Amino acid sequence: QRAAALGRMTTAYTIGATIGPALGGILAVEKEDLYVGARLAVWGSIVSLVLSVVYLKDHTAQNEQRNKKNEKSSFVDSLKNALQ
Repeated sequence: QRAAALGRMTTAYTIGATIGPALGGILAVEKEDLYVGARLAVWGSIVSLVLSVVYLKDHTAQNEQRNKKNEKSSFVDSLKNALQ
């Protein structure tokens, strides 16, 4: 799963890095405004942020529980538990 996700992320970045500047150049010529591409990129980033916050799950609690189960106790902790 991790390799597939990394592949999709790399593909999305490459497509964006290729199409973004071209689209910005086309819009700058047509609108005669050099900042229209930057404005479009800002709005795209805001939309991406909102979609990420709404649709991505928070795995923090699950990871904390998993880490607590996998934590190895130290020798001193083992002795304290044995003496109680």
